[in-house]
Amino acid sequence: MAKKKTNAAAKKLQKKIGTGGVVLVALTFVIALALGAFVSYTVTKNDDFYLTTPEEQLLIAGVAYDYTTIRGDFYAVSMGKNVRGDVVVTPSFEVGEDGKVTFEPGVYYISYTLPMAFGTREVVKYTTITVMPAVDGSTSFVGGGANG
Repeated sequence: MAKKKTNAAAKKLQKKIGTGGVVLVALTFVIALALGAFVSYTVTKNDDFYLTTPEEQLLIAGVAYDYTTIRGDFYAVSMGKNVRGDVVVTPSFEVGEDGKVTFEPGVYYISYTLPMAFGTREVVKYTTITVMPAVDGSTSFVGGGANG
């Protein structure tokens, strides 16, 4: 029933504005769509989110590292705007109040999450930290670690 009403309304409108008017409306719609796509491309062509530091690090167990030196740096631009402040950085390890981290041997991660990047989806990047035992074979913490 609604389809018949829509078709009848379309035919009535076509009679009122003529075939040339319908073509003009369709052409205007196509031009507006193309212009919107062009503007969207232009505004977002430089958008990107990537790590500017190594994605993998090799560290030694028992050494107190400054978190700011092991945390990766990144580039984040969305819709032509710097969105570095929107990136959530989450380590898989604890950082001491003094900003120091002392690792045991193992593999650790830091995730960098840009929520709703480019207006469509969340983007996540990772830094992998592989911690090897100390050269002398010890894995004991050296002062200033994450726990004090």
